[in-house]
This record gives sequence, C-alpha cells and structure tokens, in this order.
Amino acid sequence: MEAGKPFYFFACAALCIFTLHYYVLLFCHIQFFVLCTGAVGASWIKKQLPTDSRVLIQDLTAGMCGLSILGGQANEIMDILDPLFEIGTWEIGQAKELFIKNVQVLAVYDSYAGLKRWEFYTSMDQALPLWDELFEAGRRHQLIAAGDRALENLRIESLIPRSCKDFWSEHDPYEAGLEHMVDMTKSAFLGKKALLERKAQGAKLVLTPLLLDDPSTVVMGHEPVFDGDKAAGFVTSAGFDYSKGKGIMYALLSPESAESHVLSVEYFGQRLSAKMLTETAVTTQ
Repeated sequence: MEAGKPFYFFACAALCIFTLHYYVLLFCHIQFFVLCTGAVGASWIKKQLPTDSRVLIQDLTAGMCGLSILGGQANEIMDILDPLFEIGTWEIGQAKELFIKNVQVLAVYDSYAGLKRWEFYTSMDQALPLWDELFEAGRRHQLIAAGDRALENLRIESLIPRSCKDFWSEHDPYEAGLEHMVDMTKSAFLGKKALLERKAQGAKLVLTPLLLDDPSTVVMGHEPVFDGDKAAGFVTSAGFDYSKGKGIMYALLSPESAESHVLSVEYFGQRLSAKMLTETAVTTQ
C-alpha cells in the first residue's frame, strides 16, 4: 500500500461470505481513513479487533461530511477554485490534505464510471462554506446538485455492482463476479479455506446484467425473473441506460438461466422480455 493512494476492498468472514465494501486511504504507515457502507460495516471492523490490540478505532461519522464534483468539466471547475491546484500534477487515485479557500479538506482525485471525480471530506461545520465555494466555481459550467439516485443510475449503467444492493453477506465473490478482487496467492486470510471449497462447488447464483427489450418499460428492483416459465431469480437493482435508451438492471440468477435467451421480468403482473448485457457503452476505470 502506498500513502495517499485510496483503494477498495471486500472482506470475507470465516465461512467465506462477503461482509461489506470498504474504501480505504493510507495517510501514513500507522493511520488509515476508512469509508464503509454503514453502521454494519463499521461494526464488523471493530469486531475483528483483538482485545489486546494497540490499534485505536475512532468513529468520525457524526462530525464529517463529504461532497464531490463529477463530470467531464470537473478539472476546469477545480482550476477556477484555485489555479495553484496544478491539475496536471495529480494522478487518478491520489489524495492530499489542502485548503479550498478557508476550508480544510481531504481531497481525492478519482474516477467514477469513466468520469473524473473530485471528492472532498471536511468537518460538518465547514459543509456549507465548502458547498458554496464549489457551486460558485461551477456556475459557469452549469454545475447542478445530484443526489444518490443519479449516481445509482450511473453505477448500474456502468455495470458496477454494489454491496448490500446487488449481493449480500451470504454471497461469495464468484457469485458476485468479483473473484478478481481475491488474491488466492496469499498464504492465509480469513475465509480462504471456505472460499476454496465454494470455488470447487461452483456458484449457486450469478449476478447478471440485463437489458429490457422494450424501451418504454422500466422496473424498480426486486421483481422476479423467469427463464421461460421457470423462476430463475430476481432483480437486485434497476435503472435506465441512456446510452442505449432502455431499462437496465442487475439480477441474481441461477447459472443455467444466466445464459438463457428467453428471460423475462414480471412487473406488476406483466412479463417484460430481457436479454443479458455483455458490455457497457460507458467506459469504466
């Protein structure tokens, strides 16, 4: 691990089930900044701490906030905020502590679904001044406020699965299509034995992206999916793919149904035909 470089990781339990998705930044060799998906993820980390450990875990949630700028003109907005940012010297995945006007922030230069993204973390009392500075700098570039649902749709359109949304603690990385995030060359880690056993058994479910055939239809999530007349699984998350002009979704399906060409999604009693999506028009990083 390199200081100032954020990374993502998933954790396994002893039975080789996923816990949650974590975003980690190494400040120095003894200090980490961890973002997790909620109280459950934070609780899991605390439970792994041995009683005689010298590691100190401090929950900063109540006193911190996060804002981000996402889009093709994100760097131009940062130049307006402060020309001394020297955008050309930043690398994707780099983090620094700095000031935006009078607001001290932890700034992370990252990408999301192929778009440039700047993330800023600061204390809660500085949230409004930071918001005002960002919006003023983005005014000439038509910066708008976008909520979680907008980011969620972009995530689905970009075929990025999300823990606690598309897979849960009872699933393994082979079912979620995230086996590339598991380093089996490690001599030992929590859940490795069970992971090897599950790999040998084969996946019981497969997280599969689907695209609706009818561009006038959409679904909301948790609808049943059928392979012909046989129940094959269910929708985990759904949105609209604006690049293709059709409804898009993730579904957990049986392995044999994941390759089927006669899939349909039942939406309020109506069967909507769907096909497996093998590629996305949105470039992911």
